[in-house]
Amino acid sequence: MKKEVKHSGIGINLMLLITVFFGSLFSSCYTKDDVPVVPPTVSTDPATYTVDITVISDKGALEGVSIYPMNLTTNASGKSTYTQTGSGNVVFSLVKEGYENVSYTVSLPEAANGEKVTVPAIFFMKAVKVEEPAVYNILGKVFDGITNEPIAGAKVNGTLRGSDVTLAEKTTDADGTFAYTEVAEVGIYDIVITKEGMNDVRYAATLQQVSAGQVYNFNLEVPMYEKGTVEGKTYALSCNIIDTDGTPYNKNVTLVYRNNDEEAVKMPVSSGSCMISGLKTGTVTIFVKVADSKYNGYAMTYDLSAFNIGTIINLPVYLTLAEEGNVSEVVLPDEPTMIDVPEVVADPEVETSIAVKTDLNIPAGALKEETLITAIVRGVIENAVIADETTPITDETPANAAFVTGEFLPNGLTFEKPIVWNVVNPFKESGHVFDELQMQYSVDGKVWSDVENEVTYKNGVYSTEIHHFSSYRMVVTSKVDTATASQALTMGTILNEGAKPIAKGEGKFSYKAYKGSEYVISVEDALAAAGISDAKITIMLKKAVEMKQIAGLDSVSMTGTNDIEIIPGWIYIATGKQQFVTKTYTFGIDGKEVKVVVREAKAVVISGRSELYDQHHTHGGHITEGGTGGGAGE
Repeated sequence: MKKEVKHSGIGINLMLLITVFFGSLFSSCYTKDDVPVVPPTVSTDPATYTVDITVISDKGALEGVSIYPMNLTTNASGKSTYTQTGSGNVVFSLVKEGYENVSYTVSLPEAANGEKVTVPAIFFMKAVKVEEPAVYNILGKVFDGITNEPIAGAKVNGTLRGSDVTLAEKTTDADGTFAYTEVAEVGIYDIVITKEGMNDVRYAATLQQVSAGQVYNFNLEVPMYEKGTVEGKTYALSCNIIDTDGTPYNKNVTLVYRNNDEEAVKMPVSSGSCMISGLKTGTVTIFVKVADSKYNGYAMTYDLSAFNIGTIINLPVYLTLAEEGNVSEVVLPDEPTMIDVPEVVADPEVETSIAVKTDLNIPAGALKEETLITAIVRGVIENAVIADETTPITDETPANAAFVTGEFLPNGLTFEKPIVWNVVNPFKESGHVFDELQMQYSVDGKVWSDVENEVTYKNGVYSTEIHHFSSYRMVVTSKVDTATASQALTMGTILNEGAKPIAKGEGKFSYKAYKGSEYVISVEDALAAAGISDAKITIMLKKAVEMKQIAGLDSVSMTGTNDIEIIPGWIYIATGKQQFVTKTYTFGIDGKEVKVVVREAKAVVISGRSELYDQHHTHGGHITEGGTGGGAGE
């Protein structure tokens, strides 16, 4: 905006008229003879103009106004001064933050040389109208959905959906309120409210764009409910214990339940039923422990989300009977438990089947929480020599046989205190005891490893400690001693009746050797020598020793080749020896050493020589010693 200010002071012509008037008046009082006449002085300097500037607004004087192009600034009174020589129009441009920029033109009139002219100028600046921005607030109150009481100390967090913008965490005050004021950006905010012991609450707060100067409040009324409930509602179970005949089981029963990870609770059972209430969302595990050992224990985990909350869930618990060698029992952490495994009866039609009776003793404090333990026991006599690609069977491998195997579940369960596996001596009736047993374990029941669990014997029972669940078996083991001897073999010859030499390896001869193994002292003879007569012990020692089938030594025809060249007219004569290893397995039974001895055929060592052949083969000839050799049986 440009405005022009014109000067309105006393005119130059009037001033000159006054000067001329007073000059004439005074000159009439004097003669030229009285005062000397001085000629007037005329200045050659141009007139000087001073503009006294005052800048105001509707609120009064304005300080700090920048005036261009003079680079002037108004003081606290809104004033500034500009001076120049020469008349004409002067443009003043005014700038101040918060006000509209404005320009004013001041006309400086012509004046005589040397004259000083002051021109007052008042400039007005209009304030810029600033619109207040819209204000966005998220305001909330958190309260207990059941009691309606305010909840203090709840944590409130917010995130602008689709961005990384977050709101600083707030904490509800004593009256349960929180506030996010002057939220910078509009959009949908995901609000999460948490409080220990309460269900988390999630709300979407939508801040909609409004006009400048308006205030937009998004108000939240947030009920919170106890953790694990659905709007304060819980689940209830009616448990009914059912006997194997379908009738209620009214005898001694202990029922324990665990809701999620909460501490387990024991419930009284009356007339075969009980009511469990106040269950929270998630899972509930029911444990039923029956005092009568002929019944299995019961454990089952239920997903409560499959049921309608707020209603009573009817839950039948069907009891089952323990079976031969197979039983499940609930073990409580604070109670010692003896799991009596029903006896395994020997199958008379299977010679390796053996009767076994076992139990597990679990001390109080061995477990951290209620657990359903299952024991599956087999009475089977089987070879228990451990061998694989990295550890093959050698002549020094001891003879081992297992007679009882237990699979204990859950697999991998570890104990705070060791539990004890007891196995009644299956040879107790015949009065015999193995002096040394060892333990083996397996994760999958297929690959077995030795374990340093000591096996003790007392009052007709073998016992060992177990620190974690897996598959275990008790193993009868032996010591082993070996001796090696050689036996000469009858070998064939090769006669070169041709005109050319027979090259090394091109001639063939026959011989007989042995393969397999045989008892030098059989299991029966070894037991008889120790005064022991028991069919199952006999089978056990045979299973232990027979890492390879012991079917006797067989004579087999073999073919060998010459290992040196045979000159025409000469004969190749082979000689050979076969190695035999004698292994003595010593078992300790009743404090006696029972020695079973096995002889096994090993490698054949062949040497060869050639000599001049005549009709009667009586001349000594040139003899060349050969090396080892042999061949496969034909």
